[in-house]
Amino acid sequence: MAALAVSAALGVGMSYFAFICRASVSATCFTILGNVCKVLTVFINVVIWDKHASQEGLACLAVSLVAAALYQQAPKRTPADAAYARVA
Repeated sequence: MAALAVSAALGVGMSYFAFICRASVSATCFTILGNVCKVLTVFINVVIWDKHASQEGLACLAVSLVAAALYQQAPKRTPADAAYARVA
């Protein structure tokens, strides 16, 4: 029961500091920070323990991080594009 309480307290603390961080930096910076944390966590896992992610799992992580890096928000429609979309 004590482990559950400690885990809950750590989760609340992480959420609190995530809200503070999100308010202090841009959304892009916060997303990059989250991706770097994922990579560091996986790296530490591979270095410390013998039961870690498979090569396939690491490849999937790499693909998802590359896709996240290449993602761009769709450009806003111009009025001409919006009119064309209504006719078609």
